[in-house]
Amino acid sequence: MSLIKVFEGDNIGSIAHIEIAYHTDFESWEPAKFKTGKSWQSIPIAGEMAELKRKTKDDPNGLIFTYSGFFDIHMIRDEVELKLLPFIGKRAVLRITDNNKRVHIIGKPHNPVLLDEESTTGKLFKHKNGYQFNFFVNQTSAASSI
Repeated sequence: MSLIKVFEGDNIGSIAHIEIAYHTDFESWEPAKFKTGKSWQSIPIAGEMAELKRKTKDDPNGLIFTYSGFFDIHMIRDEVELKLLPFIGKRAVLRITDNNKRVHIIGKPHNPVLLDEESTTGKLFKHKNGYQFNFFVNQTSAASSI
């Protein structure tokens, strides 16, 4: 008897859409309910320049699910710095939709995602000018998937 079946459908890589919220924006969790006036905020990412990875490992306290990845945003500009730099640090919960239309919610109000940023003008005219945001979280349960 086979443990799983062979998958024969489409399998598209990368991330299609990212949304972010402050860990303090939630009134309750499971199901997630926002405080009045709060909601997911969409982040326009640069094409295929995004990735979500999961690593699962056993620990004396149980399974640990590590989620990490990055997303790029084109062009160094004030708009990005004013809207996204306040999320830097352990402040965010992310809702990530991959190109296979699977949705992953990583982080929780009591265990937010660590977000950091690196920006570059690039060395040459043809190089990328913009930001790379990296994210990371260890959690004791798998990401909520829709």
